[in-house]
This record gives sequence, structure tokens and C-alpha cells, in this order.
Amino acid sequence: MIALQCTICNKEYKRKPSRVKESKYCSRECMGIGKELNNKVHTNCANCDTEIYVYKKRINQAVTGNIFCDTECHRAFHRVTFECETCGKLVDWKKSRVEQSAAKYCSPDCWSIAQQKVWSKEISLDWYFDSAGYVIATARGHPLANKSNEVRQHWHIFWKEHNCEDWVIDALRNGATIHHKNGKRADNRIENLELRLSGNHPKGVSIQDAIDTLENMGYTITKPEDN
Repeated sequence: MIALQCTICNKEYKRKPSRVKESKYCSRECMGIGKELNNKVHTNCANCDTEIYVYKKRINQAVTGNIFCDTECHRAFHRVTFECETCGKLVDWKKSRVEQSAAKYCSPDCWSIAQQKVWSKEISLDWYFDSAGYVIATARGHPLANKSNEVRQHWHIFWKEHNCEDWVIDALRNGATIHHKNGKRADNRIENLELRLSGNHPKGVSIQDAIDTLENMGYTITKPEDN
């Protein structure tokens, strides 16, 4: 037996002559420590710069070359927080997503709003028909706009006719409606518009309009006698 000295704990141990060349450690515990020392290196966390001790294999396999001390640092390094330019909401996204899209908005809805024309008295509105047959325009900041920044033309014309006074805006916010006297929603001539307070705008035509139509058709309308 030949006496050797352990490279880890410096303890003296003995091995057969045939095992001397390959022997460096006195025990399995020292061998485990030795392999760890040979396979690990000191480096710094890419996020918090804390010194960490990791396997060389982990560094070699890292696609970006960045090593992190824990999952929290990994997540923090790859994410960024920004404020939505439309609603002001704080958004937490991956850096790669932000860089690829030049992100400024938290959702497609906020992006859509940002593309809309900003209203001012100096510009003309681009009118179009909605699915209900009303003439509308999209205008951010318009006093008569709803949550989707849509303005109905009949309200806009009625407001303009009354010198853009605030009581028209208040009437809209309090549930008032504008009735089209001839029933045509696209006919927004001021003489065809009638303001009706909340609860006084039934579906279809008014009672008087129905009476006038029937009389024009030759019918005689009489008021029922009181019981």
C-alpha cells in the first residue's frame, strides 16, 4: 500500500499501487467536493449582481450568457413595466415583447383609441353609419362622446344649434334622447330632431305621429269615452 494525501482535506490515506495514478481523494465525500470545485465557477447574477457559484455547464448552456441567482431575478431581468399612453395603467410585459412591438398600450382597445382622431372645434369629423343606422364619428375628447369615443351626429348637430351650451351635454349624461320625427335615423336636419327627456322616448313613432298617419290614410280617429 502506498500512502497518499487527499487533495481536499489533506488527510493521509493509503491505496494499492495500481490505483495511485487515479486516486486524489480519501473518501466519496471528498471526491464529491473535488468534482464540484472542478465543475463550478464564481460569477455574478445578471440582474442583482450578487456573486453566485454555479456549474460551468450551466453557463455554457445559457443562450444569452446571462446567469441568475434565482427565479425572481430571472423574471425581473426579462420583464419591464411601462405606463399605457391611453389609460395610464401600469403594464408588466416581457422585454422581448416590448422591444418587438414598441409597446405603448396595455390592450388592443387602448391601441384602437389612440388611433382615433382627437377632437377640436377646428377640425371636421369623419361621419359613418353604425350597425343601428345612426350617423356617428369617432372623436377623442368630444364633450358628447361615449366611452368608446363615439359621437352621434344628431347630438352633435343639436349641440351646435344651441351654441354648444353645457345643458345639452348634461341632458345627454342624464339619459335624454333625441327623437327623429320622421323615423329616419340618418336624417339629422335640425327641424327633424326633437329632444326628449329620459323615460319619454318610446320605441317607434309617437302617438300623434301615428294618428296623423292613420288620418292621412282615410281613417277616422276618435278619443275613447271616459267611463
